[in-house]
Formats: sequence, structure tokens, C-alpha cells
Amino acid sequence: MPVGRDDILAATADAERSLAPIGPQQLLDALAPLGALFGWPDNWTAQLPIYEQVFAPLPAWAVAAAVRGACAQCEFFPKPAQLSAQLPSTFHELNRALVKLRLALFCCDKAVARR
Repeated sequence: MPVGRDDILAATADAERSLAPIGPQQLLDALAPLGALFGWPDNWTAQLPIYEQVFAPLPAWAVAAAVRGACAQCEFFPKPAQLSAQLPSTFHELNRALVKLRLALFCCDKAVARR
């Protein structure tokens, strides 16, 4: 069933809101269960900027889900790659959907411009 540009635009806005990046304090709050469970690494102040760089573009709900997964799977405080491996499939699916929605908007706009 075809949908209009307004519907695609609304779905795009919803996906973008769902994928809004985590804030610095939200990231620390999301990582707190790891610190409570495993203890913070000795050189945490040196490592924190790396975690911020890796996880700052991600939404809070995805980071929180990755932390829950790491708490269940890891034996030590996870490195960024180990934590990234715990990102939920929903995050990746939503990213793919957003790309498709943006492409659909582009195609709609291109079709309108040709008229």
C-alpha cells in the first residue's frame, strides 16, 4: 500500500528521535551498572573519553541495552568493542529503516521536482 510523503516524513522524524544521541551524563549513568558490578577500571579517567567517542552517537536506550547484555555476558569491565557487540538488533534495524526512509524522501522530492 503506497504511503504519502507526509507519512514518510513523520516516520523519519520518529526514527530520528529514537536514534537521538546519548548525552554525556546519560552515558555515565548508563555505564554505572558496569562500575557497580565490575568496579571502575584503574585508569577510568583516561579511558572515559574513548567510551564517550564510541558511544556518544548512540541512543541512550541502545547503550543501556548493551550494558545489560554486558552485565550478563562479561566477566570483567568491557572494552568498547565488547560493549558494542551487545548492542541490540533493534538498534541496527532502526538505523537501516532510517536510511530507507531518507531514501524514500529523496525519491519523493526528486519525483516532485520533475513534475
